[in-house]
Amino acid sequence: MSESKQMKRSLWISCFILLIVGGVLSATPNVRSWFHERLPFLGINGPRIQEQNTLAVDAKDSIPLVNIDMPRSDESPIVQSPNSAIGSYGEVQLAQALLPTAQSGSRPLGSLPSARPPEGPKTRLTQSGGIGVVPREGVEVPPASSSDRILIPQASLVFKRDIPLAAPVDGSIMQLNADDGLSVKAGDPLVVIDSRIAEAEVKVQTQELEQAKLEANDNSSELFAEASYEVAKEDFARSNELSAKGSESDSDNRRKGLELKKAGLQIKVAKRDSAKNKAVVGVAEAKLEAANVQVGLRSMNAPFDGLVYEVNKRQFEFVRTGEPIFSLVDMTGLRVQGQANTNVPPHQLKNAKARISIEISPGASKVVEGIVGFVSPKSNTPNEYTVWVEIANEQLPDGQFLLRGGMNASMEIFPIR
Repeated sequence: MSESKQMKRSLWISCFILLIVGGVLSATPNVRSWFHERLPFLGINGPRIQEQNTLAVDAKDSIPLVNIDMPRSDESPIVQSPNSAIGSYGEVQLAQALLPTAQSGSRPLGSLPSARPPEGPKTRLTQSGGIGVVPREGVEVPPASSSDRILIPQASLVFKRDIPLAAPVDGSIMQLNADDGLSVKAGDPLVVIDSRIAEAEVKVQTQELEQAKLEANDNSSELFAEASYEVAKEDFARSNELSAKGSESDSDNRRKGLELKKAGLQIKVAKRDSAKNKAVVGVAEAKLEAANVQVGLRSMNAPFDGLVYEVNKRQFEFVRTGEPIFSLVDMTGLRVQGQANTNVPPHQLKNAKARISIEISPGASKVVEGIVGFVSPKSNTPNEYTVWVEIANEQLPDGQFLLRGGMNASMEIFPIR
């Protein structure tokens, strides 16, 4: 029994000694390497680390980079080099941390920095394998300088005065002195609509006016009331004398006093009727004027010098109020209209000089100059304003005009600085 216990004790002591010797041998690098080279299956140096591409540090030296899972920043996308597995921002930080160590020898090779390096411009690998610089967020970029001119490549010509002449009243067209291409002068009669009823109304109103004037001039009622008042006044005075002598009763005296008051009131009524008659004269004159306007509406004259076009009605055709009969355009003045898309403030566009190139025909253009006469008070889209420049048309020797509405043009505006 004692021998058995002694054998077990010896066995435990032997195992303990082997563990101590193995630990000492493992802690010695040379011994550990010797065992790892000859007995690799023991795994004394741990599992093999798969070496990746190298990042050059010196002409004689290189640092093996290993696959280490690092947290990736969302700010910088992964850009992998064609020959390297390094791609994330964290891996580049590791490479940057290793570079100064290998060069200066201030830190053991492969050790990580104790603190995060000072924050600077972010870096990332470019497609060619080099390191590029990504600017920080919030970098102030100087604003682009305003151009000396604003180009409006698409503009169009519109006539300054171009109106449709519509029928002001219902009726049949009795006369039509207009045709497409006819040049007219201001005041020329162009259209006459049936005015027989309107003219008859003028005659009626003329008679009513004459009658009103006769009644207004007749002041006989006013004169009669004044004379009656004088008679009543004398009668009342005699009645007072007789009543004082006792020759006339008091009732007769009071009756004559009332007649005197009545005569005074009749004067007021006569004057009021005279004023009414004069007012009727004014009403009759207004009615006659309205009848004359109705006649005038049936006769249309040219409002300005121009060219007739788009004649839609013919003589003896019936028209309704508001129906267009023809259009009239003033060929002498046009506007070049376009959309200015610019960062220049609108107040620097108004009254600015402009140069306009008008396409007369394919391959032929005319250049004119003008002043911006209008800038829209509202922006159609951000920094876009409707502008126009007035220009004069050019009349050719044969009387025709060079420019027409709808022609394409381009504008150069030189803002006021």
